Amino acid sequence: MNRPSSEAKREHLLDIAAERFLERGFAAVSIDELVAAAGQSKTNVYSWFGGKEGLFFAAVDRLLDALFVPLVDNDFAQLPLRDGLHALAETVLDIVLGSDALALHRLIVAEAQSFPKIAGAWVKAGPERTYALCADFILTTKKPAGSARRMPGALRCSSTPC
Repeated sequence: MNRPSSEAKREHLLDIAAERFLERGFAAVSIDELVAAAGQSKTNVYSWFGGKEGLFFAAVDRLLDALFVPLVDNDFAQLPLRDGLHALAETVLDIVLGSDALALHRLIVAEAQSFPKIAGAWVKAGPERTYALCADFILTTKKPAGSARRMPGALRCSSTPC
């Protein structure tokens, strides 16, 4: 019987931590609980993540990355402008109105005062990434004649939130 690799153990611990932090928040989850559920030791948490806080940051990063996969994995550039904007909007709405996003947003709002870095990660992974993808799509898609006149200043938000 093969033993799980160190990377597989790390990923398993991250999966469990992400699930528990999402369900109950940072303070309500203990390292002891996480390592017991993962069948591991505290040594792993400290060597891989530096402690509970580092594990929390890594778990939130994982949740953020997973949440926005549908947005970054779609090839909207192959669509005409109107269809692409519609598809982008539908994808964003599906993401932000989904139960995973709502749970993650609750966690981030609840922990933002204690962990401002988490709030910044949310902004970068969500709104900033979305603005950039929309702007890139608009700038690289062949537009109908006159469309630039109908969107004055629309792209001023492409790299930072309006």
